[in-house]
Amino acid sequence: MKPVRAAVSALALVLALLLGACAQDSGSPGTGMVVNGVAIPARTIDRLTAAVERVIHGSRGDALDIVVSNLVVGQLADQTIRERNLDITQADVDAVIAKSRMRELAADPQANPVAQAYGRWTVVTGHLTEQDQIDLGSHLTVTLNPRYGVWDMQGFRVDQAPGSLSRLDPYVP
Repeated sequence: MKPVRAAVSALALVLALLLGACAQDSGSPGTGMVVNGVAIPARTIDRLTAAVERVIHGSRGDALDIVVSNLVVGQLADQTIRERNLDITQADVDAVIAKSRMRELAADPQANPVAQAYGRWTVVTGHLTEQDQIDLGSHLTVTLNPRYGVWDMQGFRVDQAPGSLSRLDPYVP
């Protein structure tokens, strides 16, 4: 009987270690995503998603996709500005936003950070060659909290899993 208990205890320990390691991939508890080592809290993603959903009168899924993809490019922009010592002004960012579909988000104080991230990235890409942008993308690491879905690097969007442990996928027979 004792060897069985020891085996069960060892298995439980191994599972706990494995599950703990998986949880660390998406950052500490409360982390919504990690972009190139920079953690963004889940509460920030939730707050921005609710604001964008309200402004665009769209679905939560569409709003989440807009938020996450723009937070990713915003982090890339910030990283590039630091690494290349680029001189980007708020006036440059505002001018880009004013000419884009992001102007509605920029007008809303709660959704504005999403528009700002988009604006910074658009201004930064004006300073980069196409190859520079490809190189940045090839070194990009994004870890998304599974509650939001999976980051699709090819589509540069959130692949929102239709099913979960608590809700079955309605499209699976």
